[in-house]
Amino acid sequence: MKNVESKLHQKLNTFADWVIRITLINILMVICSLPILTIYPAFVAGYKLFNDYANKNEKPIIKTFFKYFIEDFSIKMQLGLMLALAIGVAIFNLTIYADIAALDPSPINTIGTYVMIIMVATVVFVLIYTLPLMITYPKTNLWLMMKFAFFLSGKYIFRTVLAVLIALIPVALMLTPITMLLFIFVGLSTPVVLYALLFKPVVKFIEELDRENA
Repeated sequence: MKNVESKLHQKLNTFADWVIRITLINILMVICSLPILTIYPAFVAGYKLFNDYANKNEKPIIKTFFKYFIEDFSIKMQLGLMLALAIGVAIFNLTIYADIAALDPSPINTIGTYVMIIMVATVVFVLIYTLPLMITYPKTNLWLMMKFAFFLSGKYIFRTVLAVLIALIPVALMLTPITMLLFIFVGLSTPVVLYALLFKPVVKFIEELDRENA
């Protein structure tokens, strides 16, 4: 009976630890994302810290988060701005083609709309897979990193589809006043912790690739 109580107590402590981590890291991510331009570095910091925890590498939350936030900051800012610009341009072009196709549904306009949808999806795929790359190859040439991220999105296509669905969690939480309150506490950290768990094989593949080329 004591063994059962001990295991239950241990599981409750583990659950409580993860609740605290998810909530506190979410607040830190929200604070660091307030300047808007720093959203990507905040996401990378949260992802790297959750990756540590997923691999049972215990570290202090606040100190480690800010350490990860500022390291390679200029590289993360450049990559984040490039991807944000690419997504913005792709979405802008998509809306234009969609409006044109609505007025003139010719094959060319319809094809153009689908091409823009593919472009938006491609940038999103690349954005998601830069997370595991930023914690393994942070100083890689940015163009090479984006190409490698695109390769990974194809190699792990099922994880990619799941990752896109996970990315919709913050959007879903913004739909009602009640869930908006949840967004403050878990809206950003929830998809990031799920990515840390989902991409463990991806990180392992990248690290093994690095050892093979060493």
